[in-house]
Amino acid sequence: MQNFNYNNYGSYTYYTLPPEYEKQMLKKEVAHAASMAGLIALTALLTASVVAVIFEFVSLFLRASSALSLGGSYEEAINSLYDMLSGANSLDLYFLQGIGSLAGFGLIGLIFAKRMKLNFNKIFCFSKVKISVILPMILGGFAVCMLANYSVTYLMQNFEFFGIVNREGISLTGHNLTQNIMYYVVVSVLPGVCEELLFRGVILGSLRKYGGPFAIIGSSLLFAIMHGNIIQIPFAFVVGVVLGFMTVKTNSMLPAIILHMLNNAFVVSSDIFMQSYGEDMYEIVFTIIIAAAIVIGLVAIAFLAKSSKGTFFVMRTPNSAKNTIATNNLGGQPTATQPQFAVQPLQPYGTNVALTLKEKMRAFFLNPGVIVFLIFCLITVIASSQWQKPWWI
Repeated sequence: MQNFNYNNYGSYTYYTLPPEYEKQMLKKEVAHAASMAGLIALTALLTASVVAVIFEFVSLFLRASSALSLGGSYEEAINSLYDMLSGANSLDLYFLQGIGSLAGFGLIGLIFAKRMKLNFNKIFCFSKVKISVILPMILGGFAVCMLANYSVTYLMQNFEFFGIVNREGISLTGHNLTQNIMYYVVVSVLPGVCEELLFRGVILGSLRKYGGPFAIIGSSLLFAIMHGNIIQIPFAFVVGVVLGFMTVKTNSMLPAIILHMLNNAFVVSSDIFMQSYGEDMYEIVFTIIIAAAIVIGLVAIAFLAKSSKGTFFVMRTPNSAKNTIATNNLGGQPTATQPQFAVQPLQPYGTNVALTLKEKMRAFFLNPGVIVFLIFCLITVIASSQWQKPWWI
């Protein structure tokens, strides 16, 4: 990396910084970018929760006021509030979850992207992708999601063996067609769009200049930990890697959005089917569907591998980003430290420093933003799990 001094005689004196110093500067820049990513994820998660709670209190107040104004007793008002809190009124829960997703993941993502002065066309990329590429990718990605789901089920059984059980949340399954449509909207459509805008858009986009694999792994870790329970984290990480890979490889968020919505829609469909036809019928039907999806997906993956060499490799670090500090500060354009007439390109850099993936991941975790995010999510994971005495003790 070269720097310069502008002396009183109108000429530049160039000097080369030691590679170790350059490397430390690059590590600090990666850590700063990761810290911002952790702060974005934490802010989104808190905003989604706070907005949902605020609207829940408003809804509770309006419901109680309405019951009392219609001549109802305090007991009837309390019963109405209890029905809402216990999930008896699914439409209220759909509304709260939908508002939380829009405000937390959609709006916060756009606000941070604007504040960080990110290029919207680059981070919210929607390049044209051939159907012969996007369809096999989605089918293959869905197969990987199904395999990950089986692995998580096996992992959950092992946790139960040691007495660790995930707390059951309020069921969102509807009781009629309208409620089931709302179920699909708030669990499949809104998260598929809003969470992708945040994690594969803002977060992956801001980390991508430090290398594709680093951006995919970093954004996937935040995406997985954000889910806040010990059962979903491994599955969400695998899904996040698949979604991130598709985004980086195609330079488009569309495949990731479609796969995210498809995966969540499958979960909603299985829940509705089990509630309607019973667990025995559910196991038979969905075992066949999952097996067929895995076979079709593996065929799609084989097709991609054969039709296009290098399909399953992503660029590690572009040459233009090996030394991001150098390219940003010494790109030959006038800056605050350069006179406005200094428009001639500078000399080539003395060194070309790059960090290994291990060094980047160390910088990713050792920063305030990610550490605070991890602590908050760890508390959430503990709160969502419960300990019970194992059967073998």
